[in-house]
Amino acid sequence: MGFYNSNLESLKNKNINLYHRILKAEEQWESKSQVYKDTARNGEAILGIYRNGQKYALNSQYNPEHEAEMWARGFVWNGYENIVILFGFGNACYVRTIIQDVNVSKILVYEPSKEIFYCALQHFDMRDIFESDKVLLCVEGLGEEIFQHYLQSVLTIKNMRTVQRGILPYYRDLFMESYKKYLKIIGIVDREINVGFNTVNYFKNRWIDNYCANLKFLKKSTTFQEMICLFDKTKPVIIVSAGPSVKDELEGLKRAKNHIPILAVDRIVDFLMENGVEPDVIFTIDAMYRKELMEVERVKYIPLVLGTTSSQEITESHNGKKIWLANDTFLNSFYSKFGKKARRYEMGTTVSSMAFAAFLGQGYKEIILVGQDLAYDGEFTHAGGVKEELSYMRKEYVIEGIRGTKVRTRDDWYTMLRWYNTILAKYPDIKVYDAKSRGAKIEHTTNTRLKDLVESRQWEYIDYRKKIVDIKPTFDEKEWEYVLGELNRGLDDLQIGKKKATNAITCCEHLIHGLEEHLELTAEDELNLNELQEANHFLENHIIFTLLANYIENYVREAMYALNEKEDDILIDAKKAYMAAIIQMQAVQYGVDYLYPRLEQAIKQIEEESK
Repeated sequence: MGFYNSNLESLKNKNINLYHRILKAEEQWESKSQVYKDTARNGEAILGIYRNGQKYALNSQYNPEHEAEMWARGFVWNGYENIVILFGFGNACYVRTIIQDVNVSKILVYEPSKEIFYCALQHFDMRDIFESDKVLLCVEGLGEEIFQHYLQSVLTIKNMRTVQRGILPYYRDLFMESYKKYLKIIGIVDREINVGFNTVNYFKNRWIDNYCANLKFLKKSTTFQEMICLFDKTKPVIIVSAGPSVKDELEGLKRAKNHIPILAVDRIVDFLMENGVEPDVIFTIDAMYRKELMEVERVKYIPLVLGTTSSQEITESHNGKKIWLANDTFLNSFYSKFGKKARRYEMGTTVSSMAFAAFLGQGYKEIILVGQDLAYDGEFTHAGGVKEELSYMRKEYVIEGIRGTKVRTRDDWYTMLRWYNTILAKYPDIKVYDAKSRGAKIEHTTNTRLKDLVESRQWEYIDYRKKIVDIKPTFDEKEWEYVLGELNRGLDDLQIGKKKATNAITCCEHLIHGLEEHLELTAEDELNLNELQEANHFLENHIIFTLLANYIENYVREAMYALNEKEDDILIDAKKAYMAAIIQMQAVQYGVDYLYPRLEQAIKQIEEESK
C-alpha cells in the first residue's frame, strides 16, 4: 500500500473527519479505477486518469515539480492575509508549491474525485500537507459538506477581496459538474457573509439594547452547560421546531413527555400548549421576537433558554427559571473566573439550529429533530395552518424530500438545510433522527416517526422540568459581588477607551500630515505612534470592548477591505493604515456613546434589585 498507512496516520491527527470517512469507504473503492500512477521522464511519480478513451496526465510528464512552480507563479499575493481556494488536490504537488510561500495564510482545497485521492494516498507521501495548519482539505464523496464550513470559518469581510482561486490542470474539464457545485458553495458563503454583515448592521443597536436589559437576569440564572448536566448523555434529547409536520408527531411528543427532554423553539410553543404538550424548556434567541409568547400564564413559568441579545420583551415577561446560553467573550470571562460550566457554541442560522448546535460537542450520541421540515406543506409554512409571506424571501427551490419525493423550499430554509448538511458532516459520531412525515431531506440523518422511536425502547420517568427549576443560580453572593464589580469597571474602561480613541485619532491625523511632509519618522511621529499603539493595546486587552465588536465592524467594513490590500508604495500603505485606524477609533467613539448609558442604567437596576 506504499504510503497509505502513514498518510492515514497524519490525517487522523489533523483531519479526523476525513480520516473516518476514508475508513468507512475503504470497502467501496472500485478495484478497476480509471486513475493510475505513472513516472515522468525525470523519474518523479505522477498521476493520470483515463476518461472517454483518453489518457490525461495530471502532472507534467517531464518535470512535475517545475510545472507546479510555474503554475503557482500565476498567483498575486496582494494582501496581508492571503487565502487560496483550490479546485483539485491531485497528488499534492501543486498545493506543496503554495504552502511553502510565507505570504499564504490558508489553503482551502476541494478535491472532486475520491478515486484520485485514494490513488494518491497509496502512492505519494503527503504527510507534510496533511500536517500543515495552513491546509483545509475536503474530498467529494468523503464529506464534502465540510468545505462550506471551512469557507465560513476562514473567509471574513477583511480578506474577501484578496482571496485567490486556482484550478489544477484539466480539472475543470474532467469534473465540470463538481466544479459547478464547488462554485455554488463559494457563492453561497460569499452571500452569507454579506447577509451576515447586513444583519449586524440592521440589529447592532437592538442587540446592545437587549444585552444590557438582559443583564439583570444574570444573578438568578444558570448556564446551559449546568442544565444539560442533568440529562443522561447516553439518551437523546428532542428539539421541536415549528414546521407543519409537528401536528403528525404530537402523539409521539405526548409519549415522550417525562421520558425524553423536550426543548421547543419559541415559535412552536403556542401550538404545543394548545395540543396538550408542555415542553420542558423554551429556546428564544431572536432579538425582536413578539411578546405574545408569554400571554399564556403557564408558559411564563416554563424554563427559558435565552441569549445575551434575546428579545427583552420576551425575557421581561417571563417569570420562571432562566437558562443562559452564554456565547460571548464578556460573559464567559465571568464564568471562567470561577470555573463555572460555560462554553462557546457553534453558531446556527436560526433559533432551531442554535438549539441544535448547543448540544454539539457535548458528548451526546443521539438528537431527535421534530418539525424541522425546511419546506412548504402545500402553501403552509408553519404548524397550525400558518401561511407566512415574507416579501424579501422570494426565491424558491425544488429540492429532495424524504423518501425520494420533491419538495418546495424557500431561501432561508435552504440556507438552514445547507447548514445542517455541513455541520452534521463535522460530527459524524452523532446519530440524528429527523422525526417527520414530510419535508426536506437532511443529509446524515435517519428519518423516522417519533411515536415509533419512543415505543421502540424502555424509558424511565423523569420530571425534567422540576430538575431544571431546582438548579441553583450559577453565582453565589460572593461571586456575584465580583461580577457586579467587573460590570462597574467596564463602565470606567469604556470612558478611558473613548478618551484614548479620541487621542489616537489626533495622532493619526498628525502621522498622515507627517507622511506628506517628510519621509523619515521624527521624534513627534514616534510619540504619536506610541499613543496609537497604546490605544489599540487598551482596546484589545479590556474585555468590555468585545461588546462593541459588531458595532465597530459595521463602521470599518470598507476600511478593512482596503487595509488588507497591499500597494507597491510603502507610504501609500502607511497612509491607508492610519486612515483606517481613524475610522476604527471613530467607531469606538460612536459605540461607547451608545453602549455606556444603557449599561449604566442596567447596572443601576441590578444594584437596586440586589439590595
